[in-house]
Amino acid sequence: MAPRQPEPRSWDAVVRREWWIPLLVVALAATLALALSSRPGEPLYEARAVIAIDSSFLQKYPDLPRPDHVMQEVQKDGVLARIAEESGVSTETLSAGLSTYTLDDPQSRLVVRFRSRDESEAAGVAAVAAKVLAERAIEMGGAEIRALEGRIEDTEKSLTAVRKIDNQTSGRRSAELSLDIVATQWQMRMKLYEDKLALRQMRSTYYYNGNVATEDVAPARRRGSSVATAAVLGLVLGLVLAALREVLSASPTRAPSDDAEQRS
Repeated sequence: MAPRQPEPRSWDAVVRREWWIPLLVVALAATLALALSSRPGEPLYEARAVIAIDSSFLQKYPDLPRPDHVMQEVQKDGVLARIAEESGVSTETLSAGLSTYTLDDPQSRLVVRFRSRDESEAAGVAAVAAKVLAERAIEMGGAEIRALEGRIEDTEKSLTAVRKIDNQTSGRRSAELSLDIVATQWQMRMKLYEDKLALRQMRSTYYYNGNVATEDVAPARRRGSSVATAAVLGLVLGLVLAALREVLSASPTRAPSDDAEQRS
């Protein structure tokens, strides 16, 4: 009778035969980690304030600050000092917990995020930071805004001069000249309307309405990391136990036929 071939001992073969051991250990470890991490713990509040960005207006006026440049301002000493003064939170704490990012393509929302163990502090800092950052964006676009303000001022002066001429010559001018003066005033008023509308849009290219959303992010993050870590450790332990079981089951045992041959 041909001797029995030993079963292969590779990891693949062991896992195929003992698959239930790693699976059971992973399930037990994940369940235990989930139960332990679901207990009430110290909260961590994350507050988010959203600054609306008029991306179409940024394309029209390329000298206005880009969202990426505005985001960089939040880590500058001068801006941090303004936020710290209005919020009452130290600049060191702000540097550690304050961050920004944008959403959509093209970028139409700039999110200011701050994390703190205190819910009111988290919401207050996020709101102040968003307000300061929106104001800073207007300051960064100052050259473009000042140029438009100058054009508006010049148009208003010209319109005042034309109205003065209109009043002074109302009774002694030709009908053609009267029509020219009326047309000129209408064009100037339309220009003023367009420029003032553009100025309002320019000043609100980065607009913050004061809303803040706050949530406790600690439990979800703690559960996720704990369960993931427990699952990995459980898998490793399960593979070790499966290999150990294979080793124990492969311990040499003497067959009865072998004993008979030796006695003969």
